[in-house]
Amino acid sequence: MAKIPWYLAQGCGEVLIIDRDTSAVELHGHIGRTNPANSEVLGCTFTTIDGPAFEVTWNGGSTVMRHR
Repeated sequence: MAKIPWYLAQGCGEVLIIDRDTSAVELHGHIGRTNPANSEVLGCTFTTIDGPAFEVTWNGGSTVMRHR
């Protein structure tokens, strides 16, 4: 988490963090942390769901990613 400002200062538009154990999603950008995680760079939304899992939704589709 301490490196997020550094990555943004290097020109990254967003920093997406997904917790390996819980699949909790955090999206950090130049305007701060967003919830839900609406990525302007990727054009999709990341949402934590039961599982642990997270769902990625984009214009015209979605998928669920589960940790195994």
